[in-house]
Amino acid sequence: AVVTDDEIVDVDDNFMDPQLCATMACDIYKHLRASEAKKRPSTDFMERVQKDINSSMRAILIDWLVEVAEEYRLVPDTMYLAVNYIDRYLSGNTMDRQRLQLLGVACMMIAAKYEEICAPQVEEFCYITDNTYFKEEVLQMESAVLNYLKFEMTAPTAKCFLRRFVRAAQGVNEV
Repeated sequence: AVVTDDEIVDVDDNFMDPQLCATMACDIYKHLRASEAKKRPSTDFMERVQKDINSSMRAILIDWLVEVAEEYRLVPDTMYLAVNYIDRYLSGNTMDRQRLQLLGVACMMIAAKYEEICAPQVEEFCYITDNTYFKEEVLQMESAVLNYLKFEMTAPTAKCFLRRFVRAAQGVNEV
């Protein structure tokens, strides 16, 4: 089948909506893809780096963090970023299972500071762990994560690309 020009949908044709950034959209998404490649966690960190934790422990942590995000009514971007920080940190640092939840709350706190208008305080992150960790421990882990990530907190997540993909999919259906 031959595709003609009238069958190709331009998802960047709405110049009237300033939020869509139609004139810069291609450049923005090229930059996001390049940034995503640089800030992507390794694909085999569980097998290569981690000795005391496994993928099901990570999954339990992420499920719990989803509940935390819902409890504190955090925006979805915060959750996506927190998972990115966790995986990037685990890609280069061994973690024992007793401190995995500490890593999770520290990454969630960093992401909340980055994304939220009113982020929960460190004491709230201690409380949500049933005070398993002291304020100082959470702050030390926050510092360790920030230093390991070289303070490169802006990271494209799946959510960054979702709006554009949905527009493209809807455009295909309209043809």
